[in-house]
Amino acid sequence: MGLSPYQSPSDAGVLCVIRVNTVMLISIMKEIVRSILHVIRIHVASGEDYAILLVKVQIVVKNLQM
Repeated sequence: MGLSPYQSPSDAGVLCVIRVNTVMLISIMKEIVRSILHVIRIHVASGEDYAILLVKVQIVVKNLQM
């Protein structure tokens, strides 16, 4: 059935949702760790470095959805 490696279109949709949820979870966990480190006065790199990485991850996820 075409060139898709999935049995049906819904299989591909489920995998994309799982990938997006994983990226979101990693982002949330990162912010929690940064907040805890900030409370105990350990400063890490600025959010700009992480924002660039997050944009790159979002581009990859968007390409996987296509």
